[in-house]
Amino acid sequence: MLSEYKLNESQLLEAINRKWVRRSAGAVIAISDVGSWRRGGSETYVAEGVLALSENTSEHVIAKAFVGWGLSPEQQQVRSEQRRKMIGARGVPVPHLYATYPAVSIEQFIPDEMPSPDLMQADVALQMGKIARELAHLKLRPTELWADIRLNESIGYLVDFGSDIVSSDDTTEWVFLLQSKLSRDSADAFNRGFGVGFLIN
Repeated sequence: MLSEYKLNESQLLEAINRKWVRRSAGAVIAISDVGSWRRGGSETYVAEGVLALSENTSEHVIAKAFVGWGLSPEQQQVRSEQRRKMIGARGVPVPHLYATYPAVSIEQFIPDEMPSPDLMQADVALQMGKIARELAHLKLRPTELWADIRLNESIGYLVDFGSDIVSSDDTTEWVFLLQSKLSRDSADAFNRGFGVGFLIN
């Protein structure tokens, strides 16, 4: 991922330490790529990297390179980042944004996929219900919410802000479809989450 910017690695490290919005106070002392670019969805290619820190810890990041589909890559990126900010303001956990470059956003990597509906526990279903409520409040309808939420230490993050989410005033159909795939206990938890959201008016 970061090899795209390694014209001079020392200059890149300096830029990361000076300009990126970091989650840790430790200095980045090395960069390593994790695999190569791959398709991330209809609008992005993604690649991962690890930032090694001076305090013997690391930060796992992912880059999203936007590709034009109806909009230019730059417009795709602007729409995505506007939505990240708007949805995050509702209390929904979203990946931390480290930096943006033209048509490329670099953010926190969220490692785990959502469990399938038959394996979903009530605590995860509760979070999904909360996220669904906030999207409904913003008059947004997700087409693939299962795929658009990932887990980090049991916390659900919405990770896709692109064309999977469309404007809609009707919440009945998509909310019922999500809830109907769950076990009774998980469906009850989803409904509780949808009822309270993230307690933002």
